[in-house]
Amino acid sequence: MEELAVKEKAVLKFGQKYLNLACILEGIAGGDGPYGDQKIFFDSWARKKIELPGFYSDGIPSIIRRYAKEIGNTEDEDAKERSRICLEMFRKAFLTFAIGLRNVRSQLRELDVIAYRIKDPVRSQTRIDQVRGMNIFLDVLYSDLYPNKGCPVYQEIVEYMTGVSPAMIPSREEIDMKRYGISELLSRKGYGSSEFMSQIAAWRNDLRLLRKEEMLDMYRQGVEKLVDSIKISSGFPADAKVKVVEPSKTGSDRFRSGSFDYGRGGPYRAESRIIPDDTSTLVDVATTVAHEIGGHYMLSVLWDKYHRQTGDLFGAIGTMCSNIAITQEGIASHGTRFYEKELANIYGDNIMKDIGIAQELEELAMMMLPFEIARKENEQTTPEKMVEEFIEYGVSEGRAERRTVGIFDPFRRPRTLAYTGSAYMQGSQYIGRLIERYGAKRVLEACVEPISLLALSKSLGKVQ
Repeated sequence: MEELAVKEKAVLKFGQKYLNLACILEGIAGGDGPYGDQKIFFDSWARKKIELPGFYSDGIPSIIRRYAKEIGNTEDEDAKERSRICLEMFRKAFLTFAIGLRNVRSQLRELDVIAYRIKDPVRSQTRIDQVRGMNIFLDVLYSDLYPNKGCPVYQEIVEYMTGVSPAMIPSREEIDMKRYGISELLSRKGYGSSEFMSQIAAWRNDLRLLRKEEMLDMYRQGVEKLVDSIKISSGFPADAKVKVVEPSKTGSDRFRSGSFDYGRGGPYRAESRIIPDDTSTLVDVATTVAHEIGGHYMLSVLWDKYHRQTGDLFGAIGTMCSNIAITQEGIASHGTRFYEKELANIYGDNIMKDIGIAQELEELAMMMLPFEIARKENEQTTPEKMVEEFIEYGVSEGRAERRTVGIFDPFRRPRTLAYTGSAYMQGSQYIGRLIERYGAKRVLEACVEPISLLALSKSLGKVQ
């Protein structure tokens, strides 16, 4: 891999100040990151030998992390509610007395000025976009602590987080058209039925459902083989490794289908898990491997290598609820396109013909997220109706229930608005358009360091 260099002092200065603000936002959000099960903004930290700021390691944020862990690790609703009350109290104390809202906004303005002074247009755009997303996320967090102050509307949050206007939130007509297209595709393959779910069930039954033990074993094998393949094709370090761990019954694993944590175990190391489901097939395992390893792990290693080559801490800090996180999700959603040959070698050529259908269904499922979040924000749905609608549009019952709980959980609302509802579909569709225009290889080659959606377009030569 070509050695990267940073000649501009402004780039390095941005990274140093950015670390401080990542810690501040994680504290205000009430998360236990990096590396915790309840992390909200500060996802991962690749330089454990560099200590995090003292105020974050020892002050009120250490108490915040403790209560966040208690909320995630207990199933006792009374204990959880007590922890939430304490957590909110310390979040307010941290923002109001320890840090100060004006001080945070001032630091964000300073960061923005530095970003604009960076001469490299792609690096400048990336950091401008990141600061813009951090500002709107701060507004969301403030409204979460003080509801009477008002919250930015969902459409505005999506625009600020992505940098794309108008907001990428699908209409009922758009998701109906997507469902119709998939139904027609299944019909042409011999799965004709008047009910969409019956078509999907017939197709999935022909794929053979996996037992939970089989699913975990096949995921572990796929992760190991794809990591080995990436080492050869991308020149990754020999000690690059992803450990597959058992899913937790509590914490964030209750709300998702798979997960990935970078930096645990040392440089270029990570942990990943897949959440067993009674309706899962080998195709589901293959697409999850492509997403978590071919997408998230691939970019995490690239951005970590950039940071180690340049000293820019911006590459060492993994975040959620941010613009570069949307790029990550977009790349990950197209992992099967980046590693089609590798997946065929691992799971067999026959599986590839069904991965296309699985990807279409996943795109529909991703479209349902912002659609349902918008309905919930406008008080037009209930948890029961949301589960029914997810299922009606092709989402498995277990996944529909997990997603609905995540969306309605008040503790997760800031993350739902600024990440779940702003990253998955939006990143997938934006990156998908770039792949169609420039090709998968060229898009991936432009992501060797942290990059926002608009900066990626700029790097590839697209005029916004």
